[in-house]
Amino acid sequence: MLEVLYTLGEYTGVFPQKNKTDDYKNVLNILVVFYAAIGVFWFGVNVLMNSKATLLDMVDAIYTMESECSLLYYYMISIHTRKPALKLYNDVTDFTTFGKPKTLEREETRICKIYKIIVGYGIVAPTVTNGFYLATYDWCMRSHRNDDDIQYCGYTFGIYYPYNFEKGVSFIIHTAINWYSFVFLSLVALTLVGYTICVARYLVLKIDHLNTMLSEVLKNDAVNRRELLKKCIRYHKHIISLVDGLNELHSMNNAPAIFLYSTIIGVCLFYLTNEYNTKAIALACGYIGGIFCLNFAGQMILEKSETVGVAAYNMEWYNADSSTAKDIMFIIIRSQVPLKYKAGPFGTMSLIFFGSILRGAYTYMTMQTDIKEK
Repeated sequence: MLEVLYTLGEYTGVFPQKNKTDDYKNVLNILVVFYAAIGVFWFGVNVLMNSKATLLDMVDAIYTMESECSLLYYYMISIHTRKPALKLYNDVTDFTTFGKPKTLEREETRICKIYKIIVGYGIVAPTVTNGFYLATYDWCMRSHRNDDDIQYCGYTFGIYYPYNFEKGVSFIIHTAINWYSFVFLSLVALTLVGYTICVARYLVLKIDHLNTMLSEVLKNDAVNRRELLKKCIRYHKHIISLVDGLNELHSMNNAPAIFLYSTIIGVCLFYLTNEYNTKAIALACGYIGGIFCLNFAGQMILEKSETVGVAAYNMEWYNADSSTAKDIMFIIIRSQVPLKYKAGPFGTMSLIFFGSILRGAYTYMTMQTDIKEK
C-alpha cells in the first residue's frame, strides 16, 4: 500500500476514514468547496448576463464554470465510491494468493515516484496560479475601474455573493476559501488519476507475473503441471475481475471526457490564442495531462492483456497431453478479447481515444475562432 496515496485518499475522501469520528473533516471540506462553488457559478452567470462584458470575459466565465462542474463531479463520485475504491486497491496490491513477482519492490518504487509527480502537480499548479493572482492584486485594482470587475482581483476563480466580502478580514477569508477549494478539488481529481495509474501498473505487474508462471507450466511433471495450470487460470480470472471492478468504479467518471473535457480544453486554448492567462494555462495543462494519464493507463491494460495469449501460445501446447492442450487453448481464446478500461458507453480509454479528445478540443477552438473573425 502506498502511504502517500492512502493518506491523500483519506484526506480528500477518495478512501474512507480509518476513524469514523474524523468524518467531520469530509463535512467541512464539502461545506467549503460548495460555498466556493456557489460564488463561482453566481459570478459566471453575472458575467454572461452583463451587457458590458467582453467576449474574453464570457469565455473566461464559461471555462471556469465548466471546470468547476467537472471538478465537483469528480468529488461527488469519489465520495460515493470510496469504500469499493479502497477494497479494489487492497485487492490489486495483494499478492498473497498467487505469489509475489520478483520485480514487485522495484515496480512499487517506480509507481510511488509516478504518483508523487502527479500529486505534486496537483499542489504546485493551483498554488502558483493563486499566488500569481494574489501577487498582482494591487495592479489589478488599479487597472479595473469598474466596480463589477473588482471580484477578479485576488481570486483565481471570480466569485460573487450578494454581500460585501471584498475588504478586511472577509477578503482574507474568501481568498483563502477560493485558494483552498481550488487546490482541494485539483487534489481530488489528481488523486483519482493517480489511483487509476497505480491500479493499472499493478495490473500490468500481475499480468507479467502470470506470463512468467505460464512459461513454467510445461517444465513440470504431469501432476504439478495440471496444478500450476489451474492456478494460472484462476490468476487470469482474478485479473479479469479486477479490471471489471475498475470499470464498475470509474467507467462513468470517464464518460464526460469526450464531451466536457474537449470543450474545456478547447475554450482554454481559444482564450490563450487571444490573451495570456495563467489560469487558462494551468487548467489546459491539468486537463490534458490528467486525460493523458487515464488514457495511458487504459492503453497499458489493453496492450498487456493481449500478451497473455502470446505467452500461452509460446508454451508449445501442441506437445502436451490433450487435456492440458485444451486448457491452454481456452486461455489463448479468452485472451483474444483484450481487457479494456472504459469511458462509459462512449469508448475505451486508450491513446486513440486521447487523440479523439484533443481533436475535439482543436475543432471547438477553430470553430470559435472562425465565429469571432466573422
